[in-house]
Amino acid sequence: MVPTKVSVQTFVNGLDDERRRREATALISMMKQVTGEKSVMWGPSIIGFGSNHHKYASVSCLYIRRLDDVDVDVLRAIVERSFKEVNKRHPA
Repeated sequence: MVPTKVSVQTFVNGLDDERRRREATALISMMKQVTGEKSVMWGPSIIGFGSNHHKYASVSCLYIRRLDDVDVDVLRAIVERSFKEVNKRHPA
């Protein structure tokens, strides 16, 4: 999969549900803070940060139905730990 030329903001603005737009914006902000990377569209509906290609067994996707259903501080800790582990295994 390669990054697309569609802007992340255009994708988020196109979401029908206001809650989803708000949650996407919050998650994008968190991911930028944790990774230091800008957001990029990978395909029609995946927002990514950085360009690691996962060819090994990993849990690189986390599906959350509603952001209100999770503890955001715990989610941030999971993201930080995962990002550090990926960088340890695959330094830039």
